[in-house]
Amino acid sequence: MLIWLNAERAIFRLDEHREHYATDPDVFFDITQLSETFVNPPENDFQGNTFVEDFHHTVTKAQALAAALHWLDTGEKLESLNWS
Repeated sequence: MLIWLNAERAIFRLDEHREHYATDPDVFFDITQLSETFVNPPENDFQGNTFVEDFHHTVTKAQALAAALHWLDTGEKLESLNWS
């Protein structure tokens, strides 16, 4: 499980046998929507470099927390989110 956070949003990824990204079912792809900037943790190989992710590939922080708790409790993906 990997979670990146910024001030408003989160990227939530489960690495099982392939990467599964959670997306917010209430956010629809819109070419005009802004992107979100995240920072890689300084303890990994990226040394705190920033990266940009499309807004529609993110979830709220509350959704990321719920997904993490659900995964830890059940080993299943949270059904209220979309998964790629």
